[in-house]
Amino acid sequence: MVEKVKKRGIKTFESHRVNPSKITGIVKKSYTRRSDETEMYNKETGEMLFVRTADKKVEHFSDEKPYVKMFKENLLKIGSLSTIALKLFTYIAYTIEKNKDEVIVDVGLFLSSFNYSAGNGSRIIKSHYYKGIVELLENEIVYKKIGSDVTFFINMDVFFNGKREGLFNDRLVMQADLKRNKSKQ
Repeated sequence: MVEKVKKRGIKTFESHRVNPSKITGIVKKSYTRRSDETEMYNKETGEMLFVRTADKKVEHFSDEKPYVKMFKENLLKIGSLSTIALKLFTYIAYTIEKNKDEVIVDVGLFLSSFNYSAGNGSRIIKSHYYKGIVELLENEIVYKKIGSDVTFFINMDVFFNGKREGLFNDRLVMQADLKRNKSKQ
């Protein structure tokens, strides 16, 4: 006997007064903030005094769970991607390493991650993958790296894993070096 599945509408879900989601990955960290010693000279006694303020124990919460930043100004562009491009974007955001601006897309791993069969329709499935890559390139979400069809730079104004400041500084140094080298030629 086939059991009839009830359709669920928005009214069938429980309502909450406060957000019921669990926050995981937050840990309490503490460290001791050291204070410097200060030399003081007592003119009356001629003594040299060293004054040091007490060390202070500082505690704070830290989010240890891996995350990827997506910048709000591009969310609607990401939301308008085709299904294959959105899945590809998700795969790239998932696999990007912390503080890196390039990613290698393993086509086979991407396809298997989203349960695409690599059987007889392999050529067709790969053509969908390439349509997705082209769409990400057209929308400037990724940029092709010279010499490779599977290595891409990410648009760090769309998403990033880590702190962009370090790569921003590296880029400034690289641009200054390029200018110096061009002026020597």
